[in-house]
Amino acid sequence: MFKKRTFIFILTIFLSGTLLGIRLFYISSGDRSKYNSLLTFSQPTNTQNSGQTQRHQVTKNLWLQGHEKQYQYIVMSENSILHLNQSISKNTKVIEEMNHAVCFLQQKIYFVDELGKEVTDQFKLQNKVFPMQQVCKLKVSSASYAYQSKHFVGDDVEIEFYEMPGHELSVDIPLSKGKKLMEGTCDHIDFNYIQAIPNLKVKNLTAQVFEQEKIK
Repeated sequence: MFKKRTFIFILTIFLSGTLLGIRLFYISSGDRSKYNSLLTFSQPTNTQNSGQTQRHQVTKNLWLQGHEKQYQYIVMSENSILHLNQSISKNTKVIEEMNHAVCFLQQKIYFVDELGKEVTDQFKLQNKVFPMQQVCKLKVSSASYAYQSKHFVGDDVEIEFYEMPGHELSVDIPLSKGKKLMEGTCDHIDFNYIQAIPNLKVKNLTAQVFEQEKIK
């Protein structure tokens, strides 16, 4: 009698476990539909995600290493919109559109002697010399900057070239203490920050070159 009850008890547990297992591992049509939806959502697609952020009073400092020298660039804008375009199959693209941008670009870094003559001889550089730089200032009505390619383009541009004392560049650089070498305007400008000294490409440039006299 005891063995019979034990057998019935074990059989009951086995059947309950089997039914529980069927309940746990059975995939209903609703579960299958949810699974397929989740699987589809997690698969890579070519759908692009984009967004934008408004920015105010933006200042960017960039440094590029040249031949034994480091060149600095400053880009400022009153208002800008940062665009982000991202996709699974392509790289992320970040482009900043700027209004009323001002750029300072170091074009040359060198030393001069007491007579104002450029010194390039390493032995003479051990004597009394003075650091100098040539700076390009751009005032751009509208511009855009691509972060990946480091490509800057602008329209309605005012251009000025200065010779300034020192090797450091700042947003409050006293241009009045330097020498204005050239000033002009152009309809369009573009250049890349890949090279230490960017090659400025302009369209419809009108410029005036000045004598090497100090601005008072």
